[in-house]
Amino acid sequence: MRHLLHLAYNGGSFKGWQRQKNTSDTIQQIIEEKLSILARSPITIIGCGRTDKGVHAQQFYAHMDYAGDTDPLVYKLNRMLPRDIVIYDILPVKAGFNARFAATERTYRYFFHLRPDPFLSKLSAYYHVPDIRIDDILSLIRLLPKYKEYRAFCKTPDKVDNTLCTIMDTHLYADPNKERFCFEITANRFLRGMIRVLMHYILEVAQGKKTIAQIEEMLKTGTNTEEIQYAHPQGLYLHKIVYPEIRLTPNKELTEFLWEGMEELV
Repeated sequence: MRHLLHLAYNGGSFKGWQRQKNTSDTIQQIIEEKLSILARSPITIIGCGRTDKGVHAQQFYAHMDYAGDTDPLVYKLNRMLPRDIVIYDILPVKAGFNARFAATERTYRYFFHLRPDPFLSKLSAYYHVPDIRIDDILSLIRLLPKYKEYRAFCKTPDKVDNTLCTIMDTHLYADPNKERFCFEITANRFLRGMIRVLMHYILEVAQGKKTIAQIEEMLKTGTNTEEIQYAHPQGLYLHKIVYPEIRLTPNKELTEFLWEGMEELV
């Protein structure tokens, strides 16, 4: 029977979600190993997407086929897994359900701060930006839903069938002192590395190192002549997944201390 795992993780200690040949330190492999012990047979899980090394997920889903009783699995898995990975629920879904392809919306949040803070350093990205250009950031992120071709912001554009993404919404939030920020973006899909590449250019515009016109030219042409650069990973969170056919309980705000005092900038 097919089931959907509802989980969250702090990705700082792992090499990303996706199982890899050169390391066993991935979230997917760690969960599969523990599940296989409990099931006494090999279990494979397929995630709703993939996150890079150091990237977090406040809400993540993966499907698996499992014939046994799932009631005790949540408790047992959480006893066996590292504390940076938590299983919230295991839900029955219809045969053939795919955690990746059934998702219609994905929302990511990127937290960054401008004043050094040792208590934020592993969960938000620090950038030294003395005179941040907030109006330019807002102008740039409002452009994103107008374009669908994101080849210029993809780590491996030649490895996918197409590089089209429908950006549904973008927001910028900040604390009252304009020292802590959160960029939020929702789309039907994201390309590999896309949000961290976009965030790099947003921060370049925020510092006056790039113009909005330069970024818009990349959006229009799908061309990036520069070496791909990324924003720091620890500020990025997969925040929400939408499956129209499944009613899901929202997570508690796991990043509440980062979110505290944030208001949308318009």
